[in-house]
Amino acid sequence: MKPIKTWRKTDRPRERLIEKGPSALSDAELLAIILRTGGKDKTAIELASELLQKFGSFRGLENVSIRELAEFKYMGLVKSVQIKACLEIAKRYSNETISENFKITNKEDVIRYCKESIFPYMRDMKKEIFKIILLNTKNRVIKTVDVSVGTIDFSPAHPREILKEAVKESAAGIIMVHNHPSGDPSPSMDDLKITERMAKACEIIGIRLIDHVIIGGNSVFSFLEYGLISMPQENLNKTSPKI
Repeated sequence: MKPIKTWRKTDRPRERLIEKGPSALSDAELLAIILRTGGKDKTAIELASELLQKFGSFRGLENVSIRELAEFKYMGLVKSVQIKACLEIAKRYSNETISENFKITNKEDVIRYCKESIFPYMRDMKKEIFKIILLNTKNRVIKTVDVSVGTIDFSPAHPREILKEAVKESAAGIIMVHNHPSGDPSPSMDDLKITERMAKACEIIGIRLIDHVIIGGNSVFSFLEYGLISMPQENLNKTSPKI
């Protein structure tokens, strides 16, 4: 095994990134740049390749704990923390990119926003998390708010708590989002009931319930898309939804 520093410059990950850009590098090469070093009998690229093979992907690295990652040969705490920090930066960058002044005009926008902004955070959660996306009068995203954290299969979200956040931010519309740790995004009876209660509560106080999105595994379920929330697609401003 030859150390990377003895390789030709055109073969070294850092030099290749500088010359050709990050998109030219493989996953293992990008990860090797973060790791910086390997071990006494392997290069950083070899270590990176073994990590990706062991945990399957960057998503797999995200799901494993720092302690378990640090126990991998030649890793340690520092390298493990560096990887976790980079993965979190990637998620936050994705969130910033989609969140800036994003406008919801139809069901496709709802799903796109949830997939690009919230999906990376919620799809692998071991507990049910309930969030709401707040919209202004022009259907632009104000912010996303955590409402409750439940157990593995139950997230207690009361309409009062949901609407309190919406009123506090002077939101004109909301999108409810929660995850199913089971990986199946199909709505449960409790999901149907909370959506019906929220639709009625929102109509009373004049806040539009745009959608209820459930994240499970690699899929999402949209109440709006499946007709479980009714709203004219051409103009989300005109009417309140009705179950």
